[in-house]
Amino acid sequence: MIQDFYTLSSGQKDPKNLVVILHGYGSNNKNLLFMAQYWKTKLEDTLFIIPNAPTSLPHSDGYQWFEIGDLSAPYLQKGAQETGPTLKKFIQG
Repeated sequence: MIQDFYTLSSGQKDPKNLVVILHGYGSNNKNLLFMAQYWKTKLEDTLFIIPNAPTSLPHSDGYQWFEIGDLSAPYLQKGAQETGPTLKKFIQG
């Protein structure tokens, strides 16, 4: 379950657009705040959400969306498909 995230808005209380910014393996949401801060000046009425992946990595301040076993396309596709429902549930609230 995704519990840690940042939100940033470029306008009104009820935004018309949503941008979800996802970090890569071993990173975290803090590393991507600059993107939302830049884009909010370019995209009106937009809510930006930057979640941390659900699994923290040991000995690091990074996270992972799924375990990286290898970098083959089928393995990464399987991981992305397994993570999809978690992201969908988070976005839909």
